[in-house]
Amino acid sequence: ALSSGRVLRPAAVETSIIGRLAEFLPADSGLDPEGLLDKLEHGARRLGKLALGRHWVDGGLGLLVGLLAACQRFQVNLWWQGPVRELIVTTQPDRPADTRRIAGVIVERAGRLVRVFAGRAVVLADGGFEADPGLRREFLPRPSRPDWTIGNPSDRGVLQLAWASQLGLQLGGMGYAWWRPGLWASDVAVQDAGRALALPHGFVVDSTGRRFTDEAGVGVDVCRALYSRYNDLGPQSQAWLVIDSEHRKRYRLGSVEPGRPPKSFEQSGFIISAQTLPELAWKIKIDAGGLQATAERFAQQADDGRDTDFERGSSETQRARGDRKVRPNPCLGAVAKPPFYAVRVVPADLGTKGGLLTDEHSRVLRGDGTAMAGLWAIGSSAASVSGPADPAPGVGLAEAVVFGRAAAASIATSE
Repeated sequence: ALSSGRVLRPAAVETSIIGRLAEFLPADSGLDPEGLLDKLEHGARRLGKLALGRHWVDGGLGLLVGLLAACQRFQVNLWWQGPVRELIVTTQPDRPADTRRIAGVIVERAGRLVRVFAGRAVVLADGGFEADPGLRREFLPRPSRPDWTIGNPSDRGVLQLAWASQLGLQLGGMGYAWWRPGLWASDVAVQDAGRALALPHGFVVDSTGRRFTDEAGVGVDVCRALYSRYNDLGPQSQAWLVIDSEHRKRYRLGSVEPGRPPKSFEQSGFIISAQTLPELAWKIKIDAGGLQATAERFAQQADDGRDTDFERGSSETQRARGDRKVRPNPCLGAVAKPPFYAVRVVPADLGTKGGLLTDEHSRVLRGDGTAMAGLWAIGSSAASVSGPADPAPGVGLAEAVVFGRAAAASIATSE
């Protein structure tokens, strides 16, 4: 296998190309800030665009803007605020139940239920169940909280499960999510840890004050390690990212820009600060001796450029997420300069991966393995083909695009 490669991402696009539809886009700061830090020339171009009053987005939002522009070009009728409440099911008289066909949907629109009949097919692409506390408790590892998701707050997935039960449809991957380490406090919305865990001058410890994982590893692996600690130490145990003033001076921490944290983040308990490591350990209720020993060992490993415990920074991918200006290992740097800070780390997610089981054409499958006539599912409505793995950034969107195209091709040739 190759030790390096490239990630394809949608090019930056100006939101004005979709006109008033831009009002419906999720809140976003624009271009990827981590990419801007690494590419100054890219940042300079963006500053020029901002100076002209133009708003550009890339990544997932760039893809969304491109798709909305295509919808406009082909005059697709889009209904906003029109949740689906039921599927319309038809059957052939005097025939067995397996002749049932999905003929359309019942939509709530402006306070009224509207029956919408499909010419050929219904394609479900209505999200997962990450925002539903009951379904999280039923299917996902524990502990699991709706406020640990970075996904869509309206994704509850209840109807998909009801339809699966009523129509005898298969479900798959219900115990999996797009796991991503998150930074969290009870009064602050969970934030994607991003590169913060992989950068020098910080490490993650459990209640014993000891490291337990490669912080620069793939997000799903870090979250598996978190759940392993919950199993070993109890569901009430906590994990913390511990950093020093060098980390705080140089790097972002979720939405907190480099520099002294705003008072609001300290007052909310999102960031805990102290002048010494023993004081910090006391404030976050972890073992002070363990934390001090971890800091001393980590400092020696940073000097050596080798994490002999978990091999942090041992791959090209990890080093690319570190700080290239730090040598010999871009992911390692001592946690030694006060003040010290701690932020709680939780197994957050970008959404759930479970859903209706589909075939290679995105057709939804019944319990006997045959396709449900008239029904296709893509995106988070369908069980992810990646299962428990997280092969690369953006795989969830990539699956939606690939299997959306597969669904379209299948529908075009269906009777």
